[in-house]
Amino acid sequence: MMHTDPTSGRPYWSHAATGQTQWEDPNAGVAKPAMPAMQTPQQPVQQPMGVPPPVGTDPATGKPYWLDPVTGQTTWNPPAAPAPQYAAAPQYPPMQQQQHPGMVMQQQPGQMQMIGVAGMVDQVQIPVDATGKFSSGLCSCFDKCGICCMAAWCPCISLNQLLSKGGMRLGDPCGQTAAWIALCCIPLVCGCPPCCCFIEMQARTSMRTVYNIMGGGAEDFCVTWCCPFCALTQEHRHIDKYPIMLGVVPQE
Repeated sequence: MMHTDPTSGRPYWSHAATGQTQWEDPNAGVAKPAMPAMQTPQQPVQQPMGVPPPVGTDPATGKPYWLDPVTGQTTWNPPAAPAPQYAAAPQYPPMQQQQHPGMVMQQQPGQMQMIGVAGMVDQVQIPVDATGKFSSGLCSCFDKCGICCMAAWCPCISLNQLLSKGGMRLGDPCGQTAAWIALCCIPLVCGCPPCCCFIEMQARTSMRTVYNIMGGGAEDFCVTWCCPFCALTQEHRHIDKYPIMLGVVPQE
């Protein structure tokens, strides 16, 4: 046991069994046990993506080894990763070309016109005899006197009846009639000639498109400006003889 001399301040040791004291440290020649060395934890070997894990580790070197699936022998090098397998892309049927609105297809015994409307197709069945030209001349007004009188005395009503017969293919009956009245009355109030011929020209152009009748915008304007009553009567006679038959089928 170590003590300190109060006079000199030096340390001394005493033996508990014998009671003797000495200046020398009895433990000076005893070797102290060595501290164990700290071991660094081994990091797991990261394998590349797709490489199978090793089948074991060599106890002498600590190196991993693999089994070659082709030869059945062990090897230090990892086998090649298998090529990734991808699912085949689905095959879609080719898209069918749709008919352009207003395009006419000849079909016997009638003519079919395909008009796309909001994902549907309106089949307009029109006889072949109704195409190419009007069924009567422009001056054949007295073939149907009632229609001629209505076109002469109440052209706005005659126009509304014509558009209603077209089943929206010639235009909106209510909207076009309201526009006709506006273009007739407003210019008259301002002291100008009426401009309702533009509405009648639009209806005549739409009718020629549906029936595939030859002509142009200039001709339609001249006819509806110079003789609007005869134009309305001619259109009524044609649509009465060859009415538009509509049938709606899903669009492919």
